[in-house]
Amino acid sequence: MLTGHEPTSIAESVPPGPQDWPSIAAAVGALRAAERSPLDAVVLPEPIFNNPAIPWPGQNGGFMGAAWHPHFIRCDPSQERLEIEGLLGADGVGMARLDDRRDLLSRLDGGLSRRLRSAPMAELDRFQTEAFDLLRAGSTRAALEIERESTASRDRYGRGKFGQSVLLARRLVEAGVRLVQVNWPREPGDTSAGNPLWDTHQDNAGRVKNVLCPQLDTALPALLDDLDERGLLETTLVVVMGEFGRTPTINPAGGRDHWGSVFSVALAGAGVPGGAVIGASDARGALPADRPVRPPDLAATIFQLLGIPPEREIRDPLDRPLSLVSGGAAIAEIVGG
Repeated sequence: MLTGHEPTSIAESVPPGPQDWPSIAAAVGALRAAERSPLDAVVLPEPIFNNPAIPWPGQNGGFMGAAWHPHFIRCDPSQERLEIEGLLGADGVGMARLDDRRDLLSRLDGGLSRRLRSAPMAELDRFQTEAFDLLRAGSTRAALEIERESTASRDRYGRGKFGQSVLLARRLVEAGVRLVQVNWPREPGDTSAGNPLWDTHQDNAGRVKNVLCPQLDTALPALLDDLDERGLLETTLVVVMGEFGRTPTINPAGGRDHWGSVFSVALAGAGVPGGAVIGASDARGALPADRPVRPPDLAATIFQLLGIPPEREIRDPLDRPLSLVSGGAAIAEIVGG
């Protein structure tokens, strides 16, 4: 779901590795750089990880290297004032002094870069440039200052970490960031729980009704209305998805377990026809009965709507030609024939 490709391993506890396919966020950030912001693709408020705090693969640049990594911003936007490590200016260091430091670093690194020309050195130079650009980028830095939002606006999205992350995403998109991925955040201490925040192996009905849906049902309409009111919805693709569905049967603990055979994804904005339902499950909600859509098809659709041809060829560090999407095609009902 995050890459559009089959995973290199189906084991649950394998951390990211250099053999992984790059994520959709990574590919969009690398292939369609932002024009008005030093940030191309952002993931917030935290990476997706499995118990006990093992990051899932498929979230970064994978075999394309660190130059493709999206920008991970670990933060809690539900705070009254958002503080992001690395963006808090040191006392007494204004822009003039920062520019002096950048000039000194450039002169110190210049000779080293000429002697040690390599991909890692080029990546380091890029990261340093982006870091300085971000510190100087007024609109992007201002977008991260969520405390600038009115009380009514913050209340509109819901005051929890997820709702405020969605609001922060809107601010970043408005500031020119090409892609923002909001992950559903974990609850404190739930990395040792068998039923973490989004998982409903126990008390499915209660968790969905009282914990999960209230947050989504507040933040998502607020985002769509907000984008529409600002004239951004027609040029912004909104994708709402999980990594799999839940079993059509209830287990003895009143929960529903993992089920990859059928589930739903919602798309809005970017010219997506509203009110359309594509495909259907059987009567039990267990298997596709009509017009199944698979992860590569979804990835191809996202790429095409964001102006990246799904058939585009990329070359890995070994100069092997690879298809950005393989085995999938953009959904004709959404992008047109």
